[in-house]
Amino acid sequence: MSTEIAPTEKDEFQQAEKIGKEMVQAYETALGADHPDTLERMYQLAHLYLEQDKFKEAEELEEKVLEISKRTLGMDDRFTLLSMNSLAAIYAGQGKLEEAGALESDIIKALSETLGAEHPETLVVTENRVMTYLKQRKLKDAEELEEKVIGYREKVFSVTHPTTLNSKEILAAIYVQQGRLKEADKLTAEVLKARGIDPSTDELFKLGSKSNEASALMNEERWDAATEKLVEALDMAKRVLGPEHESTLAITCNLATAYRNQKQFTEAEPLAMKALETSKKVLGLKNPVTLTCMKTLASIYQDQQLEDKYEKLNEQLAESGFAQYLTSAA
Repeated sequence: MSTEIAPTEKDEFQQAEKIGKEMVQAYETALGADHPDTLERMYQLAHLYLEQDKFKEAEELEEKVLEISKRTLGMDDRFTLLSMNSLAAIYAGQGKLEEAGALESDIIKALSETLGAEHPETLVVTENRVMTYLKQRKLKDAEELEEKVIGYREKVFSVTHPTTLNSKEILAAIYVQQGRLKEADKLTAEVLKARGIDPSTDELFKLGSKSNEASALMNEERWDAATEKLVEALDMAKRVLGPEHESTLAITCNLATAYRNQKQFTEAEPLAMKALETSKKVLGLKNPVTLTCMKTLASIYQDQQLEDKYEKLNEQLAESGFAQYLTSAA
């Protein structure tokens, strides 16, 4: 199902935004900008901006909310922490990962002091920090922090609790990015067994292993071997998940990247174009797979010096607030 805003939804968002602005203005006039009720209305308006990918407006308003909240309510106030978390998401959405990570670290510190490091709310933000580390390719930091999360979840809940198993899946994904495929498979198999699934007969587990092998080969820039594995993984993904599944589209984009790095543009370009078209339709523009496909196609255009096509794609992303995804396309 697409996450893009349909025409009727756009009208609803525009109307909600208009009402939100009027409410903020009315509360500021009646109560003042520092009043908690005014801050709540500003916070809600910033979220409306974010829902429409209006990152600049969302950032400016949420920064204002956070400044007032810190000054009037204090750093440890729940609303202040909510505002910080919201601003971190806005930063991350624009690719401002250093800023997002710094805020997440501040939230973790504050929550650890007030609720404790093992509290479920603290762990949610801690895992957000792990994801930011992953986006920054700080894999060792991500691994160490996720191991702490798992330790806390095992202590507070249990070894087989759903949240613990979800965290172990994240750690397995980190292992994959580090090229530690045997450890990743072992951990994933443990998770499946805890869920009552036999890894030896599970098609998704086999697909994941094959896809992970391909990713490791890509990280080593062994493009010929990676292509072979990706072709196998794509065939399996189409059969097991279907051609329009998010994972299938991600594998397709990876295969296009492998072809691109071997200068096989006649194979790479149509694959990336098809994956992008399907991903936009099924997943929406905001989905990471869609954005990755756009970046992949942009790289293919640049490698072939098709600047007009690259600029057109760049403009589409800029209009939607995602131009940062092309900054390193070349």
